[in-house]
Amino acid sequence: MKPEIICDKCSFEFLLDKLEIEESTVKRSGKIEMCIVQYFKCLQCGQKYIVVVYDDHLNELNRKYAALMKNHGCMSLTKFKVKGESLKKQIVAEESMLQHLYMKQHKSALKTL
Repeated sequence: MKPEIICDKCSFEFLLDKLEIEESTVKRSGKIEMCIVQYFKCLQCGQKYIVVVYDDHLNELNRKYAALMKNHGCMSLTKFKVKGESLKKQIVAEESMLQHLYMKQHKSALKTL
């Protein structure tokens, strides 16, 4: 069953139908970087709800994590756990930072859809 959502802006109730994807930019450490934004919108008022923002660096961290999960055979359990936890922390921190930067830098676009 699809989750029912109540829009914070207009209180319209709707089912999550699909995620939309757009390319955008974030400014990080003085550089403009391309990123991908996944979001959904209220069907009534168009309020945008960000699900995830990712870039090449985050994609690389996720690839490393997936590779670790597939190819950990010769690694000790302790080393596997430490490395896995370290990568997960990096991924969560990167996701959070990118979403924060995107939302901070694109406030007007989020409010006026």
